[in-house]
Amino acid sequence: MSKRTAAWIAVAVAGAGAIYYVAMTAPPSSAGYAYRLLCPFICAGLLAAEELLERASGTDTGDGLGAFIKLFALACIVGGKAFALYAKIPYYDKLLHTVSGVLFTLVGARIYSLSRPECSAIAAAGAGILAALASGYLWELYEFAGDMFFGLNSQNWADGVAAYLPDAGGWLVTDPHGTGLIDTMTDMIVNFIGSLAAAASYAALHRRSI
Repeated sequence: MSKRTAAWIAVAVAGAGAIYYVAMTAPPSSAGYAYRLLCPFICAGLLAAEELLERASGTDTGDGLGAFIKLFALACIVGGKAFALYAKIPYYDKLLHTVSGVLFTLVGARIYSLSRPECSAIAAAGAGILAALASGYLWELYEFAGDMFFGLNSQNWADGVAAYLPDAGGWLVTDPHGTGLIDTMTDMIVNFIGSLAAAASYAALHRRSI
């Protein structure tokens, strides 16, 4: 059994466990129940799409990175949403943003080195950093769009709203910087920290033509 097959088995087991957990512990009338129940299927669909894209492009991330991608998706979608770990574990979101910096840096470095076998380890690590920063930037745009157009609270902007002042025509907030801005910037900072750590490790482990 390959490591990739083992990773897919782990995905299936975790997904089944999440479905069972939500069905047995969350009342069907609760807010977000249907979404939480669908999370394992959403996760499986995204992972299948990633696998198909990898095969169609002829890019092999390898068993180790393939397993890392699957475990990260499980932690975000199944763990964070189906098991509600975002609310249960302090800084769970920040931890995942840090790990995302590591993951996308390694994936970016891997893809760059495969497309340019003659490149140095530093060049590949640099490409990985750019991939991680780009992915973090796009994710924050996605969260902002969801908050703006669908009334979500992905960037925790609502946490700082204390009251609406009709006479002033504005909102009373708990922080002058805005909780949404603080959440976004801290997400991007920890993403960058994780990316730098991964890039340094990659360059140290792949010392070819540095």
